[in-house]
Amino acid sequence: MIQMSITDIFYILRKQFSVSERKKMLLDLCDFIDVVGIHKNQIINALNDTEFTDLEDRIQIECAQIINAHYIITRNITDFPHSPIPVILPEDFFKIIEEKSAND
Repeated sequence: MIQMSITDIFYILRKQFSVSERKKMLLDLCDFIDVVGIHKNQIINALNDTEFTDLEDRIQIECAQIINAHYIITRNITDFPHSPIPVILPEDFFKIIEEKSAND
């Protein structure tokens, strides 16, 4: 996950959860995910990609490639039409986790 997403999540949850609750949630999330910083090279790659119009989405792909992510999880699959990494809905990700847990 790109570090900007952490701040986005913190902001989005503000109406439903207190600051301390949001911090706890994100700390718990950080135990489960990798957080990737963005560097100049990723920004340049994203800006030079003519197939994408949404810079933030393209930077998400750059960050996912850095960590060899298996998936990009989003509610907006159509925003990633040319992603080299599979893009899935959150509910599909949870199904994958449930299936993996059942098989372990």
